[in-house]
Amino acid sequence: MEDYEALESMKVDVHGAGGQFAVTQLNFPVTKSIPDYGYRVVVGSCNGLVCVEVDREAIVLWNPCTRDFKVLPKPPRVINSEFSYVFNGIGYDSASDDYKVIRGFSDYLAKKIMIHIFSLKTGSWRTVEDIDYVTLVMRRGFFLNRALHWLCNLPEGGSRILSFDLEAEKFQKTIPLPYDDWFFDLLIHENCLCVLACPTGTNTFNIWMMKEYGVQESWTEVLQFSLEKYASHYDDCRCYFTPLCILENGVVFIDEIGGGQHLMVLSNLKEKEFKHVVEVAKNLEFRTVIYRETLVSPDVHT
Repeated sequence: MEDYEALESMKVDVHGAGGQFAVTQLNFPVTKSIPDYGYRVVVGSCNGLVCVEVDREAIVLWNPCTRDFKVLPKPPRVINSEFSYVFNGIGYDSASDDYKVIRGFSDYLAKKIMIHIFSLKTGSWRTVEDIDYVTLVMRRGFFLNRALHWLCNLPEGGSRILSFDLEAEKFQKTIPLPYDDWFFDLLIHENCLCVLACPTGTNTFNIWMMKEYGVQESWTEVLQFSLEKYASHYDDCRCYFTPLCILENGVVFIDEIGGGQHLMVLSNLKEKEFKHVVEVAKNLEFRTVIYRETLVSPDVHT
């Protein structure tokens, strides 16, 4: 978890039925090249390595379990304006045994997307491709099947999943969604892409899973639950719930954002109950990222 200044960790047992969750303050490294002030934005994780951007001045690969870290060289500069935004991701290229960090810039005026990619093996950045403009719904990429994925809206209408192949270092064809509607979040479960939908005119969340990668016909609705209890407090339930992970016993772990508060919510689908397990202080910017504890070192290739 992250509130843009403090970093915290909460362990979740994917085999458990849910219960008390202990939150631990993480000691993020501070050196001459890592400012001890400003925003700390977690932009992704892969195999226990967490990628953190610090006050837009430094990008750090960090293993919270071992406390090892590596400060990356500054990426190439681009013209940044109010009409552009940054999106990121980290993944593992098994073909070259290399961890790669993606830093993309989406320019609304130029209608282009520029991609910079950092190779942990070579220790350097390079620009790999410009692509036609799409509107990304989310800025943090999800790693699966040797590629990073972002949910996006197409200029001609409709939503797709944009994927970047880390081995070929190029964008693949966009992945179609289950049907034409507004999908607003993406996650990985059981090594499958999943998307979250809140069908128009309902207070219901549906989670769809693509059981065969890249095949539209393999989308299957795996979870459905009502948000009537919460929707009565908000004008639009879609603005306040973000899935974090799906537990093996059918419990959905959700980040609820609303009313100036940030709550971690445990949803028991069988009993159709919601339980707040962690409350974060009001009026804080807050993000979450899922990572598994490993002994992988960010200096593994040096």
